[in-house]
Amino acid sequence: MRRALQDTKENLTEFVQQGDYCLLLIGAADNDVPWVLKVQEQLEAETPGSLYFAFPEAFTTKEEYALEVAKRLQLLLALENEQRQADGREALEPFPDSMLAARTPPKQRLWLAFEHMTQWLTDLTEQRVVMTLMPMAEPPREYYQFISEFASYGGVREPWMDNGRIIARDERVTHVTSLALRDAEADGMLAFDVSFSTDAMAGSMARDAVDPSLPLAERMQNYLQLAMIDMSYQRYDESIQKYVVLYEYYARLDAPLMQALCILGVGDCLRLAGQPKVALEKYQQGLALGLNAKSPVPAPAPPLADGSPNPNPGLHPSAPPILLNLLLAAGETSMLLGQFHDSESYYQSASRMAARCMNPFAAADALERQGDAALAHGDHGAALAAWTNADNVAKTCKYHERRESVLGRQKQLYEGARMYPKAAEAQHELELVRYLRAHPELQESTGGEAKAAQAAPAHESPSAAGAAA
Repeated sequence: MRRALQDTKENLTEFVQQGDYCLLLIGAADNDVPWVLKVQEQLEAETPGSLYFAFPEAFTTKEEYALEVAKRLQLLLALENEQRQADGREALEPFPDSMLAARTPPKQRLWLAFEHMTQWLTDLTEQRVVMTLMPMAEPPREYYQFISEFASYGGVREPWMDNGRIIARDERVTHVTSLALRDAEADGMLAFDVSFSTDAMAGSMARDAVDPSLPLAERMQNYLQLAMIDMSYQRYDESIQKYVVLYEYYARLDAPLMQALCILGVGDCLRLAGQPKVALEKYQQGLALGLNAKSPVPAPAPPLADGSPNPNPGLHPSAPPILLNLLLAAGETSMLLGQFHDSESYYQSASRMAARCMNPFAAADALERQGDAALAHGDHGAALAAWTNADNVAKTCKYHERRESVLGRQKQLYEGARMYPKAAEAQHELELVRYLRAHPELQESTGGEAKAAQAAPAHESPSAAGAAA
């Protein structure tokens, strides 16, 4: 990743600063465009005085596209002048009326914009006006034809080309624009490709991981990302090998939380590969490491319930997120192994750890699974209590998907126990939540649940009433 981003940044920097070429074509797929725009943001921050403008909106026709670019520039100028007025600075001169005139040709609109913004530069030898016209979505062929109009031909340069630069998108596979311009013997055009796909990033990280010129910590970070990529592609053996190398590296650094993270990765690989028993052992090892990790700034743990000193040290401040994932994984693996009491305990601890992480979504998920585990070993009361807690937590963060699933579980449990009034209450709440999910505009409005409660019965079947009868 670092190498690909650095190469892109170097290419953009060289293009902006050189004086012979005014058009840069970047062969890119849809997922590459945001990365290019991010690199431009960094370049803008490092080159004060130059003006950068990015327009990633979809291309329709060249007339509409150029007009939208012009309107966006006018809006940005208005915002800049408002700030200048507040700061007591002189306002910038407005764009000429012809830039937005209905009969102005598309290409001329951008010429006028370039020529006008060049007046705002204070050093014409170093500063540039850069327009990046890269639609996020694959544009139609007319876009490439429009971009081709900004190349120069026969060595003839237009005035805007001295300080104006256009960065545009080309089709990465066919290179439809750059090849057509070369066939037409166009001047003033440069081109290169970018690829920020998973495979390309993995290749870049693999090179960085073995690059002796990079700091060891950075190489190991690349190694960690490669281990995760291997696991996502079901290359479990390769992923485990990388996690083992990382575990030994972090052991030498005395970094138990990172060791626990590596063990979590090994456990996940084993579980996904169909070895839940060995995976659970790994999760337990990871939990032991995470719980015993010492805080860099030791602080006394809260006293016990009777007021006596707590002999156990407090958690490392970075431990809760890692412990949460280990507990969730251990709970799920225990369920797979039929160890339902253990699973219930793991999920109960996970819900508490999620609260320490201030993550109500994870807490609601853990409570639901805690109830599932309790039900699996026959404790209906504990299951109902856990699901009720999950519903309450999910309600606080408007986690309607989880509310719907736990209310469905409650309803089914009540019906099995022939507690039909309670089942009807659960069904009513379930219909309310489904209505809220179908009408997201009510979720943000004041009194949205009250409005949904009034409207939901008219839109849902009265199944609860039927169950009670």
